[in-house]
Amino acid sequence: MFDAVLSTYDSLNHLPDLSDVETVFHNVAGALRPGGTFLFDLNTEEGYRVRWRGSFSIIADDHVLAARSHFDPATQVGTVRLALFQPDQGRWRRTDLTLLQRCYSDVEVRGALRAAGFASVEVSDAERDWGISGHTGRAISLAVPS
Repeated sequence: MFDAVLSTYDSLNHLPDLSDVETVFHNVAGALRPGGTFLFDLNTEEGYRVRWRGSFSIIADDHVLAARSHFDPATQVGTVRLALFQPDQGRWRRTDLTLLQRCYSDVEVRGALRAAGFASVEVSDAERDWGISGHTGRAISLAVPS
């Protein structure tokens, strides 16, 4: 049993289905001591709309990374396509990767927490309430089981 469980960097958004999130919440509730806390963050629709669009690149001596992100409001899925180039025996080797994230509404998250036995949840905004710049639409939640 644990006093606290922490999930950061929008890890839960990588779960493709709400049932997967519900499973995590049930497992976390079962792992917490009475009075324990669960702190986690999620990208919200606002965050996807603001931060998940366009492209960026990183150019360094030992690698080049190009990334393009997109959020589809109809499916609530954010996609990041990455192309990584690294030197390999005098040639540049390319690796492609696609990351998907799913946006879960506040209603879905609160319902899943209740179903898992969490009695209270406080939600705050990373940028506005915690002063973490560049993270518009990242919700930080503190949940306590019954």
